Amino acid sequence: MVIGHRGASGYRPEHTLAAYDLAISMGANFIAPDLVMTKDGELIARHEPMLARVNLNANGTMSFVNGVPELNRTDTSTNVWQLPQSADRLKVKTLDGV
Repeated sequence: MVIGHRGASGYRPEHTLAAYDLAISMGANFIAPDLVMTKDGELIARHEPMLARVNLNANGTMSFVNGVPELNRTDTSTNVWQLPQSADRLKVKTLDGV
């Protein structure tokens, strides 16, 4: 069984009709989109927009090390936090109210 998670994401932008169509034409038996419900109840295809998670203190505030948010190294999808050329691009944002 072949599942096209987010379509043919190695070949086309994830969660696009082009990615879904290509995955199907490449033989995927199923397409597995990441669906999120909007405030007005609509389902949209959206991949997890976070590249990493920050550690929180017991009271829910962010944990900092040397003035920089402490990243959770075990719950991250990339190594972008390790790349010197990306260090200045770190942004901490509220997502879906959290």
